[in-house]
Amino acid sequence: EALPLPRAEEARQRQAAGPERGTAYTGLAEGDLTVSLTQPFVGELDHLRIDFNVSVEKLSKILKQIQGSANSMDESAAEIRSASNDLLKRTEQQAAALQETSNAFEDVATSVRLASTKAEEASRIAATASSSTTRSRGVVTNAVEAMNRIQDASNEISQITDLIDGITFQTN
Repeated sequence: EALPLPRAEEARQRQAAGPERGTAYTGLAEGDLTVSLTQPFVGELDHLRIDFNVSVEKLSKILKQIQGSANSMDESAAEIRSASNDLLKRTEQQAAALQETSNAFEDVATSVRLASTKAEEASRIAATASSSTTRSRGVVTNAVEAMNRIQDASNEISQITDLIDGITFQTN
């Protein structure tokens, strides 16, 4: 343990440390974290100098860590921005591709609707033709039957004519 200094020496040391303290405190207030108190304080007051220097050193480390974290956050934000821009570009490309696909589906749907309309029209025409064919078959059947009756009647007339000719020949 240090021996007590005579009061005059203690006063002289305090006065000598005053400007250094003022410079260090002003530097710290202005943001200079490299300041330190190098001249020991008198007696038991030296722990204040040591505490000040330790505090400035710790504050400097904390601010360096904060700066490192801020730089890391800036880098992360830049990466996120870049990834967001890439995602935006891909999304725009996919939206364009979806629009093209949608247009193609619309074209296909239009073609299918047109083909369906044409198929319905063809079906109606086929139904009409089938109906006409059925009616024509009936007409042809009736005509064939009528011709068969005419032929039967013609055969009967021919037989009657032959019979009349035969009778006429016998009477003459």
